[in-house]
Amino acid sequence: TVYTTMAAEGCLETDSNAEGAGESELDAWLKQNRLQLLRNKFVNDGVSFQDLIALASSDVAELRQYARNELKLDLLTSSRFATAVKSLQSELFAKSKVVRVVVSAEEDAAMDRIQQQLQKINSNVITAQKNANMLHQQMKSNEQSINRTRQQLIDALNVRMDALVKESNETIDQKKRSMLQQIERSKAYSKALMDAHTECELLLQQDNMAKNSRKQQIQKIAENVLHGHGSNVDELQIATNCNVKVDIDSNAVLQYIDRIGRVQTFETPPQPVMTVKDITTTSAIVEFSNIEKEYE
Repeated sequence: TVYTTMAAEGCLETDSNAEGAGESELDAWLKQNRLQLLRNKFVNDGVSFQDLIALASSDVAELRQYARNELKLDLLTSSRFATAVKSLQSELFAKSKVVRVVVSAEEDAAMDRIQQQLQKINSNVITAQKNANMLHQQMKSNEQSINRTRQQLIDALNVRMDALVKESNETIDQKKRSMLQQIERSKAYSKALMDAHTECELLLQQDNMAKNSRKQQIQKIAENVLHGHGSNVDELQIATNCNVKVDIDSNAVLQYIDRIGRVQTFETPPQPVMTVKDITTTSAIVEFSNIEKEYE
């Protein structure tokens, strides 16, 4: 077997006198293709220039899709990225010389296996990157869902506290109105007592009034004001206590909070074992075993 390979003499031409001399092959390639916006992402993801060369074996459609879905580039930039990566093959060919080597069938098969493994690894890398991006989006989605639940709990607590404040105010207002009514009745009774006392004083000042007549009138005034007015000093009880008791069962609250939400990893359950027995022309019994309890 004659195996033709390319011995690269250089991949990318750079001007050693230009500003930024000494920059990496990746930086030079990004600048040459106006793709500097990808530099930080490539650095953070550990993408090297050799990784781009490995991607050059993919077709343009795959590269464009990768740029759109994984790198989040617009249509024009995705096309420029795909074309630039694909052109690395021709650049390598232009900067290389052809070397023809006669290899054995075993060597050829080994290299084919390496190439297949390389393609598989590259495909796995793209898939893993896609999954990593999906996990990142899931993280954001989970955070938003948790914050919504957090706000719902806060809103529910505020509603309950507002209702408790309203109930407290209404109860106190009711007691306050009752208190004011008692005060008005007491003031009226006080005035009646003062009037009765004044009336009695005037009767006592009348020297020409018969004692028995004055006595009867004073007793009648006292009886009217003390018994007929319908007030009793002992009944004027004013309650000033109206405390709000907010009971919180801390243990119950903490237990409830601990039960809010659960992180699901969506792990695949083990494959159950299926057994078919008692087969007849019209029926059969199918039994499943090795089923985890949480998946029943």
